[in-house]
Amino acid sequence: MKILSCIPVCAIAFLDFAPGPLAAQTPAASPEVLALRTEVTELKTRLAEVEAKIADLSVIADTLRAALDAGCADLTECARHPCCPLPFASEPSR
Repeated sequence: MKILSCIPVCAIAFLDFAPGPLAAQTPAASPEVLALRTEVTELKTRLAEVEAKIADLSVIADTLRAALDAGCADLTECARHPCCPLPFASEPSR
């Protein structure tokens, strides 16, 4: 059933990107179609937010891996050394 429920959304997404003549031949959008387009736009926005968070977390994970590879057992102590891969703006306070 989920595949069938996707068909209208996929059709709307296709029509949004369809070449001019095909898009020009589509009838005026019904309230249901407009609601689906709004939902698709909202989902795209949420997806972009999730992908941005994933990118941020990937940077954090890579930085922590670099700290582990550099032998950092104590991040506060490691931050005091110039070879520390962690991007502290200043020496951390205790």
